[in-house]
Amino acid sequence: NCHQPYQNEPAVDMANEFISYVNDTHPDDQGLLVAALKLKLGALGEYIYRQNMSGNSQGGLKVEATDTANKLLSLITQMRLDNSSRGVSLRIRQIEAFVYLDLGQICFSEKTSDSGREAIGHFEKCRRLFKAMDKNAPGVQQGITCAENSVAATMLRYQDEGCTITLEEKLKHSRRMYKICTGEYGHEDAESIKVGTNLAIDLRNAKHSVEALRLLPQLVSTSKRVHGADHSLTKRVESTYQQYK
Repeated sequence: NCHQPYQNEPAVDMANEFISYVNDTHPDDQGLLVAALKLKLGALGEYIYRQNMSGNSQGGLKVEATDTANKLLSLITQMRLDNSSRGVSLRIRQIEAFVYLDLGQICFSEKTSDSGREAIGHFEKCRRLFKAMDKNAPGVQQGITCAENSVAATMLRYQDEGCTITLEEKLKHSRRMYKICTGEYGHEDAESIKVGTNLAIDLRNAKHSVEALRLLPQLVSTSKRVHGADHSLTKRVESTYQQYK
């Protein structure tokens, strides 16, 4: 049973239970603990992002997310020391990069100039880590594009404070990201639908409303069929569609 104090967020509860399970039954399996901690960080990041974007500040949970990220990065550092001759696997390196993406998204959702600058720092770190990998390896190009798109989105939000990027440049990043996601994972994958929704928003912002209204009903239909009408992803894309109709 889960007893963590996160209302309406079972993903965080499940991640905490997974960490407890790993610590109790596989205490020497560093790779499994990395996966468990990343699961928790991702769940916390998604929850904090949604709440912050809705105007419900989650400063307390940001501390927990940062602590989880630091534990995760420290564990990966230790794995490198323990395997100095051959290093860590590509999967572990990608998880390390996505830690910074999660932290950046949390900062981005806080909607302040300081948090925006902090977010850009995290996204740039994510991009540098991915660029150090083999670009032809699965998921690497997607990671680079995701980081670049996140930098672009943050710079666009704070362009009045010295950051320079146009809506069309942001849209170019979004198109590229959607093409990579659908090419690698297919149109039915949750990440592809999420990125597609972001693309539709960028299309509308850049005055490409007709294209946005062509894409959104396709995303709604796919998400309902594959993930169900009550899935949070379906609700998000459907809400976006209703706003733009």
